[in-house]
Amino acid sequence: MLTVRCTRSAARLVLLAIIVGTGILAAAEPRLVLTASATEVAVGGTVTVTVSVANAPPFSCFGATVVLPATGISTTDQAAGATPTWVADSRGILVPGARFGGYHGYDPASNHPAGTHVLGTVTVRASRPGTYLLRAPPYDADTAPFGGILLPAASTSRVIPAGAELTITVTGDAVARAITMALPPDHVWGALAPADADVGLPAGGVQVIAVDRWQDALLAPVPAVNQ
Repeated sequence: MLTVRCTRSAARLVLLAIIVGTGILAAAEPRLVLTASATEVAVGGTVTVTVSVANAPPFSCFGATVVLPATGISTTDQAAGATPTWVADSRGILVPGARFGGYHGYDPASNHPAGTHVLGTVTVRASRPGTYLLRAPPYDADTAPFGGILLPAASTSRVIPAGAELTITVTGDAVARAITMALPPDHVWGALAPADADVGLPAGGVQVIAVDRWQDALLAPVPAVNQ
């Protein structure tokens, strides 16, 4: 049984509800969407990932986070969405080379209309062959503080209930870069980043640390007694 209840105002038919059997056809929930300029890339290549929200109600601010794998892919750049009035919020800027980051935008004057909106883009570089998962999680105060959330101009915030995932395949061979460091007195070198750096043993007054060619390395001297 199909029942339609409506009113006529200014010669325009306004649909109030559609009831099918005993159920109501509800509006689709907002969801995050990740799309990529390519889902397969060679080592050293870059991919632009677009973060969007679909089925969004009217909103002014948003939160969105892209979580990258620990190795194999790193960020090189990020940008605001398609709406010029959205600006960066320093709490969520992606840092080049970071493994995790978020982006906030806002138009303090008014809401953007309901529908599908591009929230931002992230450019990533592939450094090691393999298959890698990128995620855009819903907001969670503990695990994803800049996760998917919409904030209307004068209303209660709304968590985007459905996150998104995207798989990127990297082909080719990893290209290593060797960093040779002179040993400081009574110290050796340790790698704070990347997590998968190959830290060699001291020999001949130097130490060699190997990383993927397109990775930045953050090194720090460590007292030799701690080794």
